[in-house]
Amino acid sequence: MLYFPEAKLFLPSDITNCVLWLDANDTSTLSIDVNSNVFEWRDKSGNNRNATQGTSTARPALSIFFNARNSLLFDGINDFLSIASSEFPSTFFTTEFTLAISALFDRVDGSSRVIFAKRTAGTNGVVLAQTSASATTFFDWGGSSTRYTMAGNPPPISSSFFIERNTSNRNALINGIAVSPVSAGTANPNTTSNLFISRTDGGTGFFSGYINEIIFYNKLLTTVEKEKLVGYLNWKWQGVDYLPNLHPYKTRIPRRYN
Repeated sequence: MLYFPEAKLFLPSDITNCVLWLDANDTSTLSIDVNSNVFEWRDKSGNNRNATQGTSTARPALSIFFNARNSLLFDGINDFLSIASSEFPSTFFTTEFTLAISALFDRVDGSSRVIFAKRTAGTNGVVLAQTSASATTFFDWGGSSTRYTMAGNPPPISSSFFIERNTSNRNALINGIAVSPVSAGTANPNTTSNLFISRTDGGTGFFSGYINEIIFYNKLLTTVEKEKLVGYLNWKWQGVDYLPNLHPYKTRIPRRYN
């Protein structure tokens, strides 16, 4: 009788062109100070694009997420991490790319809250953030006329956010559901600014909540790859209930050979 072992669980690195992978649950990739705050979040993609914070009072806390996994908790006041622009070839943000993030907003108080930003103020760029009191989640490329929006309350626990760009357009998804753009322009983003996690280049919009995982590919994902990555993030970070009913991983965890 032939025996077929259970297929291994899918990992983001199973998809080619993974150029950044930050996973807060993997504590072997975290450097932690005496106050349990994180001063380095190391890249699992093998490219050494590590996010760092040299100021002790501006470091996110190592915390426990709702499903008992490790996460980074940002205070919404001054916590942030950054990666030098020199770590990213300019083509990463001007040709095709896919950005995937698992995060939880925990504050709506009249201030913008930024998860991810690579954009100098006043220029084109890529920003994933929540606007002020309207609680609209958006992905912005240089102004309110070029953003994707989702009106209403902040996304539920826990959400996966996707931003993808090709040579003619860009798209955004939340929990595997496409978000309609206000204006889907195609301007190239700024490539000279550092990459910031939990604030803008200008030092505003500090994020309040948990950032669990950040994955970046310098290519567009296929539909199958995207479905697996959404399934991976939502199963891992307690967001499977928010997947669409017809999503292929609504009722099963993605594996490498399915």
